[in-house]
Amino acid sequence: MPKIRFNPLIKQFYGRFGDLVFRRSSKDGEANASRVANMTKVVWSEAQAAHRERFQLAVWYARRVAADQQARTVYEEAAERHGRVPFRLMLADAMHPPAVKKVDLSQFHGMPGDPIYIQACDDFSVVAVTVSITDMDGTCLEEGDATRGVPDGEQWVYRMQGTIPPDTKACITVTAQDRARGVGQWSGNSEK
Repeated sequence: MPKIRFNPLIKQFYGRFGDLVFRRSSKDGEANASRVANMTKVVWSEAQAAHRERFQLAVWYARRVAADQQARTVYEEAAERHGRVPFRLMLADAMHPPAVKKVDLSQFHGMPGDPIYIQACDDFSVVAVTVSITDMDGTCLEEGDATRGVPDGEQWVYRMQGTIPPDTKACITVTAQDRARGVGQWSGNSEK
């Protein structure tokens, strides 16, 4: 693979030039050049086509955020702290949805103030966690937003506002959302 040495005349060289693509490695800053891949005869599988579509949506998100000064500031600050490129952080955030790792219903009995403890994480940050409580027929009994336990932490808590009638088995759905509007869900039944 050809390598480029930068001198005072050429400080930075990247992008496409003819059928060559020039890239700079984020690890060591070394520049590389390679030929553009010829993908005209590739037949994509269903999974590959779906992944390519997700990636296109992630690029769209990253470009939209990069154009918005206020929105991109969060990514620029994180990139500075971790020695990464802001655009790549935006892409990664859009490609990886958050996950609801754990839901603790041990203190939940369907009474006002009963807590539901939630652990939700993301590669960048979880911005919202919502809780929906339904009966087994799907009728909504209650829904609302959980609050973060500590700033920038993974711990969230939802406190029951109403009361679940006795002998009603409740289905609880927890949804975590990240900056890129990716969602992760957990569903389970209460043991009241």
